[in-house]
Amino acid sequence: MSRKNIALFIFCALMVFSTQAWASRARVMVLGTGDPMGLLNGGSLLFEDEYNLFYNPSYINDQKNWAVIEKSNYNNATGSTTAMGGFAAKIHGLNMGLFLNRIEELASGATTGMNYANINNMRPIELYLGNDTGIKWGAGVQYASFTNATQTNSDITLRAGIQHQAFEPFAWLKLSGSEETSTPTIKHSSVGGGLRYRYGEWTPYAGIRQDEIAQGTVSVKSATLGLGATRNTKLSESTRMVYGLGFFRKTQNSRNIMPVDFSVEADAASWVTVRGGLSYHLLDRVNGVTQADSTTGRLGASFHFGKADLNWAVGGGGVAETATSMDSQAFDFGNGIFTAVSIAYRW
Repeated sequence: MSRKNIALFIFCALMVFSTQAWASRARVMVLGTGDPMGLLNGGSLLFEDEYNLFYNPSYINDQKNWAVIEKSNYNNATGSTTAMGGFAAKIHGLNMGLFLNRIEELASGATTGMNYANINNMRPIELYLGNDTGIKWGAGVQYASFTNATQTNSDITLRAGIQHQAFEPFAWLKLSGSEETSTPTIKHSSVGGGLRYRYGEWTPYAGIRQDEIAQGTVSVKSATLGLGATRNTKLSESTRMVYGLGFFRKTQNSRNIMPVDFSVEADAASWVTVRGGLSYHLLDRVNGVTQADSTTGRLGASFHFGKADLNWAVGGGGVAETATSMDSQAFDFGNGIFTAVSIAYRW
């Protein structure tokens, strides 16, 4: 056996097989969110992942004792490069999580003109608590602020959710949101909620949110609603498939979308999991006018190093990803192939 083959054998022998979901934006980006309008601003409606606690904090009871550090081109709020990270663990009988710099939490569902000025400098911090007392419950609070010579931004958002039998309701409320400037203070508000229901391999879901930004007597409102169903099924012991169909509507621009999502994740070897996802809009109209094709295809992988994972999403390096289009305009080695990368660790 050559030295190269011996080194490869030793490398593979050190890897530990893992089919567990791992907290990772890179994974969620590839497999898809099922949420083309930013209804939830985090997590996926389509499959199970640690990041689903961002819309239903009760999931912290299912996915705990993990930590992650992320770097990516993906930013739902501003389209800029961002880094974030956090952990979840059992502390003094409670499941607790802390997450830093998840800018998407502040976004108003990608609603035009409703995000904070200087949103990318507000540095949010999120705290989650949960427990299983016969009914799994969870609660979360996010705080973010920014101050310069002419402006002060502040935001406090509360989240809550439970799991009881097959029902998984969740809700959130922006308790306080303001931009204090030399002109009348700009007020932000957001409230919403939804429900997932488990029915074998199928998970039907529904959600709604209401966003508003007001300055003096002038205000802009937008409601977003979505519903659909997704199926998670095993093709084999090492391969899993997810597909779903939904309907989403945003009142601000009378936009209607029917997303079709399809993804496959496979354990190609004990040390690597590969995945791919496709999102296709069966219907996408604004005020009755069909929008340009926004079909997205994503590729990625996870490399397993004992209890750690290196998660990777493929894409061009020059263009940031957005919630409605996960494809970069460039796909080649010259522009970089890392749209998102993270290190996740479970104990």
